Amino acid sequence: MRKLFFALTAVLLAGLTLAQSEEGKIVYAVEMSSDDPQMSIAAQMMSGSKFELTFRKGATMAKMDMGAMMSMTTTVNGEDVLILMGGMMGNKAVKTTKSELIDKEGADMDATVELLDETKDVVGYTCKKAIVTDSDDNQIEYWYTEKLKLTVEGQGNANGLIPGIALAFSIDKRGMTMSYVATSVEDKISNETNFEVSIPEGYEEMTMEEMGSLGM
Repeated sequence: MRKLFFALTAVLLAGLTLAQSEEGKIVYAVEMSSDDPQMSIAAQMMSGSKFELTFRKGATMAKMDMGAMMSMTTTVNGEDVLILMGGMMGNKAVKTTKSELIDKEGADMDATVELLDETKDVVGYTCKKAIVTDSDDNQIEYWYTEKLKLTVEGQGNANGLIPGIALAFSIDKRGMTMSYVATSVEDKISNETNFEVSIPEGYEEMTMEEMGSLGM
């Protein structure tokens, strides 16, 4: 479970960097796989998962929905961060800050990007290809659109190295490969969209370390 928690946290961190962009909502279909026998079982159980990224200036909400097994939502409002996890392990919550969360997982400032001329259509957007190589020589393939612009320099996928928002990408983290392809993009969100960062009733508050060490 610890591997899975930090793999999901790495994905949700991508949502944090959209907090200064224009408002919108992106829904991704998710496929998971792993060579680790234990993680492979979890990946099969999570087949058909969905990732939703809702954002407006100054706030972001990233939700991973894995059906009855598990859900994980990270809400960022300014510097405040609320992580909610529900499912088989019960309802858990972590209150933290954006800087602390990024420090915990780390932002690879030594990553490099190669912007290529290849294109493909993703949910009606013409996306360009980018290959990001991290400090451990791991490569991640992104397909991004420049039509979804960010308003703050240095923000966005791969620490702002990609000049747009990725509508298709994959992350290999701690033995779990998660591939994402957008199925819908909205450029407006409801005024009632809630970016609340207070722990709701019925949730047990935990530290990042306690949540990360939960057993399946």
